[in-house]
Amino acid sequence: MHGGYLTGGYRGGSTKPATAARARKVTLLHALGLRWYGGAPRKPAKVRTMVDDAREKLTDDIVTIVEALPGLSGAGEQLGRAAVKGLGRLEQILDMELDEHDPKQMRLIGDMALGVCKLFQRAAEGAFRAQEGSQLIQLLEQLKAQQISGTAAPKPDK
Repeated sequence: MHGGYLTGGYRGGSTKPATAARARKVTLLHALGLRWYGGAPRKPAKVRTMVDDAREKLTDDIVTIVEALPGLSGAGEQLGRAAVKGLGRLEQILDMELDEHDPKQMRLIGDMALGVCKLFQRAAEGAFRAQEGSQLIQLLEQLKAQQISGTAAPKPDK
């Protein structure tokens, strides 16, 4: 048996105490304004590590956007300024002092740091796919040019 609602090894006893304890914890979390997400809360050390990673990524990105702003005009400039404001707000949230006794604040900071890291991961994946796609397009154009000129197509390397 994988455990399910049980909190420990099942020895044929009643699961009512464990179920009641879980219900009390869910009620407490709801009273604090937190959702019950079914897992253990993040530990402060993990949140700090996530925040440090997110800060490194944000700082570089803000500098890049601010440098690009003078070259933009109209809607592009407005979008750039809005992005800088949003990233600045994220930086303010991540710079908040971490209170280990406030689960709501720990969750907010941890979720924002995780969101920033996932966002940059997706952006890096998109850039990689675009680069990969452009290389494929170049290869196809070379093949097409060779077919038009009548030369044999190169064999792919193994």
